[in-house]
Amino acid sequence: MKRLNSLFCGLFVFLAFLGPSAKVDAQDLNSLLTSAETEIAVVQGILSTCTYDQTCVQISTRMGTVAGYAATLRVAATDPVANQVLATSTVTSATTELAVIQGIVEGATYLGVRQQLYTHVTTMQTTMGQIQTAFSTAATPVVPVTPPEPVGPVAMDTVTFNQLVSSINAQSFGSDQLNVLRQALGSNYITCNQLVQLLTLFDFDSDRVDAAVAAFPSLVDPQNAFTLSSSFDFSSSFSDFQSRVGTW
Repeated sequence: MKRLNSLFCGLFVFLAFLGPSAKVDAQDLNSLLTSAETEIAVVQGILSTCTYDQTCVQISTRMGTVAGYAATLRVAATDPVANQVLATSTVTSATTELAVIQGIVEGATYLGVRQQLYTHVTTMQTTMGQIQTAFSTAATPVVPVTPPEPVGPVAMDTVTFNQLVSSINAQSFGSDQLNVLRQALGSNYITCNQLVQLLTLFDFDSDRVDAAVAAFPSLVDPQNAFTLSSSFDFSSSFSDFQSRVGTW
């Protein structure tokens, strides 16, 4: 338990260092643009095999327009934050043009390369959507992540505390009881109220003083240590405890 807080804080700082996983960097954006440009080149290559057909000529003209939009997006990618508005309008225009081309392809049932064209045009539409997302993400400012304030130590729960009480009660000698207490508090915290209850398990004030001193570093509320005075038979024992732990 004593290590739990530091582990959580370390994990939080590590996650903050990683930043948002959805963040798209310049390399991702350029990769998407390259994919779009490749698809455009493939479609233009397919259309070059049917230049005799008026539909192919019509599609080729429109693909030239899409290629122009892709070139604009390539320029916009040099500064995606400043050029987000330009990129959004360009992607919208390109997507609209591709939808028109898709409609033309769907209607050209006689065209031998119809299925090939349809597949690549559909892929380009998907890529354009991804490009739009990439520009939007790149333009979204990253809010610095502030680690939370460290949470204070937490006292052992009731079940664990009752187990500790039983373990101390099972010992016959004060020295053995003290050893059990020290072992338990090596990895746990307790409250002053819990310590008051534990001190009643010891028969002699000398053992109570040793137990209180041993438990003091593991108190979650050491400022309340004055409440321990009622746990001793003699006021001098409490004074002894105070002198050994110092002020709190």
